[in-house]
Amino acid sequence: MNDDTIRVRVAMMGPTRVGKTTLLTAILTDARKAFAGTKVSVVAANSETEKRIQHNADELRGTLLAGEFKPGMLRGTQTVQEFQMKVSPGVAGEGVLVEFLDFPGRLLHPTLRNEEQWATVQEFLEESTALLLPVDATVLMETFGPQHLHEVPRILRIGAVEEAIRYWAKYRQDVPTEPALIVFAPVKVESYFADNGGDRDLSAQLLARFREVYADVINAARAELPHVRMAYVPVDSLGCVEVESVEWLTDADPGAPEGAIAPEVTYLVRPGKTREVVGAIDILVPLINQVVTLSRQARQEAAQKATAEAIAAIADRDRRRGFWSRVRDSVNGSKQRREVLAADAGLKAQRELARLQEYDEVLSKLAEQPPGDREKPV
Repeated sequence: MNDDTIRVRVAMMGPTRVGKTTLLTAILTDARKAFAGTKVSVVAANSETEKRIQHNADELRGTLLAGEFKPGMLRGTQTVQEFQMKVSPGVAGEGVLVEFLDFPGRLLHPTLRNEEQWATVQEFLEESTALLLPVDATVLMETFGPQHLHEVPRILRIGAVEEAIRYWAKYRQDVPTEPALIVFAPVKVESYFADNGGDRDLSAQLLARFREVYADVINAARAELPHVRMAYVPVDSLGCVEVESVEWLTDADPGAPEGAIAPEVTYLVRPGKTREVVGAIDILVPLINQVVTLSRQARQEAAQKATAEAIAAIADRDRRRGFWSRVRDSVNGSKQRREVLAADAGLKAQRELARLQEYDEVLSKLAEQPPGDREKPV
């Protein structure tokens, strides 16, 4: 059977222990809530992803049960790893596969970089239509003087993130008809919002500090790629914690200069609270929107019988970058399959056709929903 799955590649960039795997777990958790009550499911698409997400979720449960959490308790990523989540209608060979690349934060440090691993990251960047940048909210917010503020750009690897965005943007310039999305996702923001069990609202201050610290990154992205869409999506990735204490101590991260300091944060688990992720679905929505929008364009293209000049232009795009081509081919294959299912009076065929029709409706509804209350344009 043909595989008409549409693949979306998302490169993740962030310093060591910022919480990239925890953010992916949060996206999966929030997405399952969004698809609850429908026949559409979102699952880990391979055994390695399933293993990593389950391990991360169990580690989180253990620390939360203990009543106290320190980010250092969770193991950081040590190798370049690809995570795959599939939004599936329950019909083999159909769906949207979102591929996230996670890699050790040290690869953003030129003197610590493994060149072979970095080449893998660069290749993935070239094929990605979206970048996901987790941002440690406590690094932005828990600063208590000029010395702490001086350390913030280094800890967040602002210079390296800017360079990676410029590298990615050069490839997106070749295909202006394809999506180009950057999502800045502050994580561990529970202490700064009052909409998920918190007792204070510092969301405006968090946004202002983000804009200040990431101004050069944002300006670089706009200069390189004027049509890029950028969104600020803060996420309660832990779900039920409050900052209890912050100590600025000697930075033990490899590559940190002598005398450098970094915050060590201890979180207190809110009494009687279970983990309630907020905001993560707003990361998935624009990725689904990419697929829905281009799928509609592909159907219109087929219906209108594009001119020879348009076909030649599309073929030229396809040779240079494959996202549009993959979407169009998947849509065409899926269309043929649906025609076969519609002609088959068998119960199984009709059940699969109904699942695919519901899948289209659910994805379209998700893609078109307005941004969440927390999301802000950049």
